[in-house]
Amino acid sequence: MDTSQPRISANELGNYVFSNPAEKHRILRDQKFPKAVKLARYQSASFAILRSLDHGIFSKQALLKELHAIESKPAETKYQVNVRRANVTAVRRFLTIHEKAAPPDGEHTIIRQNAVFEFDGVKISVRPDILTTNVDGKFFTYSKLRFSSHKYSVDASEIVLLLIQKFAEQQDFEGLGFDRSRARLIDCFSQQIFEPHNVSPYKGNLLMKALTEIHGFWPFVSKS
Repeated sequence: MDTSQPRISANELGNYVFSNPAEKHRILRDQKFPKAVKLARYQSASFAILRSLDHGIFSKQALLKELHAIESKPAETKYQVNVRRANVTAVRRFLTIHEKAAPPDGEHTIIRQNAVFEFDGVKISVRPDILTTNVDGKFFTYSKLRFSSHKYSVDASEIVLLLIQKFAEQQDFEGLGFDRSRARLIDCFSQQIFEPHNVSPYKGNLLMKALTEIHGFWPFVSKS
């Protein structure tokens, strides 16, 4: 694997911006030298919420059914018990905002794979969860679910939304333009929905500073 160019996931970049030096070093080490692939901690909650999307709304009935399925999952180890509990909490909290979390009007496509784009010389992996296209309105936009109980989660969510916008600006849907104002990030744990007007220019400045910092640190990040 080529490690010469800095690369980082959007979620970890969001955390990086607000981390202390030791945490920043750990994040960059893990991104440069990734360990064996593991299932995402909140995969069950993410899949459950996305499956509940029906004709442009998140169905409460479907969410309750999915919640029961997660609660009923067998868990044999302490780790599995903790993961199940975390996913149950995520879905329960999403239930309190499921109506407001609905994507804009249009055709909705669930995105299953990560994409990589380059921003200021850093390769960033990102996966918006829902693509909305509206032919009549001549726009497309993205919605993103975020699951994190990290102490910087709310601030990091604003950074992730900025990155979703930067990614969208590089996409091309014939005849459709990216509608920045309709992009949204749903932070399930904080039960907040972030839209571009919520993000201050200061957060954008912090993001650019972090990208410059990553460029400087990257060549000196080692496995040890």
